[in-house]
Amino acid sequence: MGKTADIGRSEQTSRQKNAVSDSNVCDCCIPVDAFVIKNTRGDYGGTTKQTKASCEQKELVVIGAGPHSLALMLRLLEPNADLSSEKERHIMADFPNRIRPPSKVRKHIENLMHGPSAIYRKTGPKNTENDLCPPLSLDFVKKNVLVVDASLSDSGRTNSLYGWMSGWMNIFQILKIDQLRSPISAHADPFDHRSLEFFAKHTNREGELVPLNYLSKTNKKWDFHGPYNSPSADLFHDFHRQLISGYGVQDLVTPGIVKNIRYDDSGQFQVSITNPSNGHSKIVQTPRVVCALGPAYRKEESIFQSRIALEPWQVPHRILHGDEIMRFLAKHSRSKERLPLNNQDILIVGGGVTSAHLALTACDGLECPWCESVLLIQRSKMKERQFDLDSAWMGPGRGNRLDQFWTLPFIERVRRLGNERGGGSIHPEVIQLLKERASLDGPVAKLSLQEETEIMEVHYDYQNDKLLVSMDDGLPHKAFDMIWLATGFENHIDNYQCLDELRKQLLIGVVGGLPVLGGDLSWKEWKGGRVAEGGKSSPHEPTDKENARKRFWVMGSLAGMELGPDALNLMGARHGAVRVAKALLSDFSSKL
Repeated sequence: MGKTADIGRSEQTSRQKNAVSDSNVCDCCIPVDAFVIKNTRGDYGGTTKQTKASCEQKELVVIGAGPHSLALMLRLLEPNADLSSEKERHIMADFPNRIRPPSKVRKHIENLMHGPSAIYRKTGPKNTENDLCPPLSLDFVKKNVLVVDASLSDSGRTNSLYGWMSGWMNIFQILKIDQLRSPISAHADPFDHRSLEFFAKHTNREGELVPLNYLSKTNKKWDFHGPYNSPSADLFHDFHRQLISGYGVQDLVTPGIVKNIRYDDSGQFQVSITNPSNGHSKIVQTPRVVCALGPAYRKEESIFQSRIALEPWQVPHRILHGDEIMRFLAKHSRSKERLPLNNQDILIVGGGVTSAHLALTACDGLECPWCESVLLIQRSKMKERQFDLDSAWMGPGRGNRLDQFWTLPFIERVRRLGNERGGGSIHPEVIQLLKERASLDGPVAKLSLQEETEIMEVHYDYQNDKLLVSMDDGLPHKAFDMIWLATGFENHIDNYQCLDELRKQLLIGVVGGLPVLGGDLSWKEWKGGRVAEGGKSSPHEPTDKENARKRFWVMGSLAGMELGPDALNLMGARHGAVRVAKALLSDFSSKL
């Protein structure tokens, strides 16, 4: 496997290359708990009364209830789950005789409509290895599995997918995103990658499969060659709402912030959880944990912090980062209050699709009647790309690209991750909207776009109550009321405070900020500066710890060195769900 190199936190240039741009805070890259990610670091906003922690026992704890977690849970329950590798799936898609006939997919959609009684009544050969790994029963899951998510509050159940993907839903609702940035094959259904398309036909909503008119249609054998459609947000969410109710998991998600995870002498994990609504704490003891947390960032490490000549207490409400912007918009959207919001001039920094949606939202006179003008700047040329990765990653060559990725040493994989994502990008449809909006004059808020521009310094003008921003464009400073930093996040394991104690107990290799995981995304052993090869244990580690490593799995952006550059996306959710589901089903079969 080669040597590992834990890149120091002081090496900012290397860290920035591995940062995930703000283009990933939307659609197929939505953070699992984007709005409360700081909670994993222990600084949840507001004050709550802490109570003595209670204790309970579960067979499995899943941290996070985003697309990754949902894709996993449904694969654990589906009697005939698609557990194909990414390469196998794309090969089968080109040979109709190797995939499920359309009649079976249509029947699956009908079963979803009739609920769990129809889903779990399925008969026929199971897609399991030697029939030794049967699916979990819904009753077992309800009694023995805990899914906990920080972005869910009790009041949030009504406008979310039964608690699932609540951070995702909040972003879509606040920013009024009406189309996904992903192909129709990317979703959480565990039965077939064509299910969303069949659902659209079954419900007479084929018109919501939006053609990707700007996507280059090449004839290259290994390039992406369709289907050239992306689902509307409403269709996507309704489909997943049907998945959740159809499989009967609508009551499975519990609100909670995971403060700490530790391994105890009994051979189990202790997960400390605090309810954000009432401050009640509990400790859940479990032999298995899946960490499906969304991306985390440290606000104080923003690339712009060193250029802002302000103390945090001076204007805390004027310079906002990702989750703070969303909270601000959720509070003030459609607000008719003239004070303190009145004729606001806003500077938005970022080159990805989130910054673009923020600009469009702020300039919407109905959503933000208090906004006077918006200037959107980015440090490079605006990058137009249909997906946040090259389209070849979506096509039949995906498996070959992943094979090549896995041959690389770990440090080269980290570099490849940064190169493939290549910073923020915006899909053509949204770029067109930006340009059209920027050309408008009249009573609406003015939108201006400025490329290849960076902030040099920010000062506060006490007399006029303005932020004075100097940029590298050679022009005099400009005055703004607010600065929104939509510059993405840095993908680094150190940002996940809840993993700190576990990393001390079960050492793990870290390369470029990412943990070195096993092929099934389990917590791989760190062996005195080298990763244990072939899954062999270190002679210095007790057997119980060796076994514990095999029952702690990581999904999402932290699994990038195993899942590839779209680890955080919907495609990465499916890829990771297959790997972890196989490991979990095998473990449950042998242990229970």
